[in-house]
Amino acid sequence: MKRFFGALVFICSLVFSSPSYPQELTDEQTQEAITFAQRAATYVLYHEIGHLFVAQYELPILGREEDVADNIATLMLLLAEDEDKDNILLDSAHSWFLSNDSATDDVISDAEFYDSHSLDIQRAFQIICLMVGADPALFAEVATQVGIDDDRQESCQFDFAQLTNNWLRLSEAFIKKTNEGAKIEVIYEPSDEEFEYAAAIFQNGEILEFVAKEIEENYSLPAPARFIGKNCGTANAYYDPSKNDVVMCYELTARFLDLIVEDMLRYPEG
Repeated sequence: MKRFFGALVFICSLVFSSPSYPQELTDEQTQEAITFAQRAATYVLYHEIGHLFVAQYELPILGREEDVADNIATLMLLLAEDEDKDNILLDSAHSWFLSNDSATDDVISDAEFYDSHSLDIQRAFQIICLMVGADPALFAEVATQVGIDDDRQESCQFDFAQLTNNWLRLSEAFIKKTNEGAKIEVIYEPSDEEFEYAAAIFQNGEILEFVAKEIEENYSLPAPARFIGKNCGTANAYYDPSKNDVVMCYELTARFLDLIVEDMLRYPEG
């Protein structure tokens, strides 16, 4: 991800040259906003890899696959015991809280209840729950700040242990780890002018390359896959099982940037 920092000035000029973006943010806030968008997008990439794993390894699942993909993503990042990956999880949880807060209608529709995804706020709490379950000493303060009480924090430890044990058992049974796995091709499609800044954030962060290398080094995929950055016409990301494509939409990175910038302007003191 080193190119990201070298290209920061260029990216900032793309982002904030637009009249639709506020000019009162400091350089430090601008950098924080870009890093936040990059980390939140990275978590979504791991989520889509969860779908890829379910399909390629034919993992047995009970319950909603979207929840399974979230848990796989969170466990992959947590079990790495890496501060950078912990920060990815924290910013991702923050992004779901912000997405929940940005809803214009206080009434939750039936569609949100029967959607394949959990509610944004539930996804946020699940990430923090597994974090405090993995390391109560390190993440108890965060869990308390977001409102998870002591009893739930304690039961989160059981949740983390249960999910981790099941994930390791599935890995041993279904995920072969050799040096003969299929490769992942990384593709960045050109962006339209409207989301050129979001594409620059995503590409210069080398998000796809970084995660693809990690997957190739630690897992043996049965079939080749492609990680693709592109314009989709909507703020989205998805796994296409017919092509083994993980698609990350530039509009989603833009959405994460919008959320954090709005939050910074709403609470300028942090």
